[in-house]
Amino acid sequence: MEPLSLIATATGIARLATEHGPGLLRSVGQLLGGKAQATADTIATLTEQVGNVAGISPGDRTKALANVIQGLPAEHQVELARIHAQAESEALRLEVDRELARLQDRQAEHEQTQATIRGGDQASDELVRETRPLLARRSFWLTALYCLAAEAARLGGLAEEGAEIAVASLLAAPCWAYIGLRTLDGFAPYPKSSGQKLPGVLGAIAKGVSR
Repeated sequence: MEPLSLIATATGIARLATEHGPGLLRSVGQLLGGKAQATADTIATLTEQVGNVAGISPGDRTKALANVIQGLPAEHQVELARIHAQAESEALRLEVDRELARLQDRQAEHEQTQATIRGGDQASDELVRETRPLLARRSFWLTALYCLAAEAARLGGLAEEGAEIAVASLLAAPCWAYIGLRTLDGFAPYPKSSGQKLPGVLGAIAKGVSR
């Protein structure tokens, strides 16, 4: 392997080993088998040894591991390119799996929340059934009153600034949650930045408030 190519490959393997741990290298070795597995296991052991050194940053650990990899015997160096390519692929797969698991957790949480909300809306107890609509209506009117009062104070010279979007958003949160509107730009079925979106949003607000 050419010196520059060896440096780049060793650095890439060292970075992946530092970020994902020696287990990644051992998994790669099992996938490749043969001489590549022996080389991957050797690098995994080196990763553990470098990781046990206290007081060095991840960047310095990567550099130290890369230097050690570059010094491996020739019979190990011939397998580095294959190990690097497979390690990149395996690391990407792990990232995708983690992101998928995170999204599935969020989806499950959202479904549980919706099930709880539907259960409350269909409850036989009138107090339980009417609590969320009442909070939504009061949230809407409180937000409207705050915005009107703040803007009136600004126009009348009683305040330098009018309504603050952070305060208005906080006051309106129960109303938005009741309507089921998570983001204004994601309100289906209209496309993003569509001029048709506003009537749909206002219609949903009016429907929720009048309920």
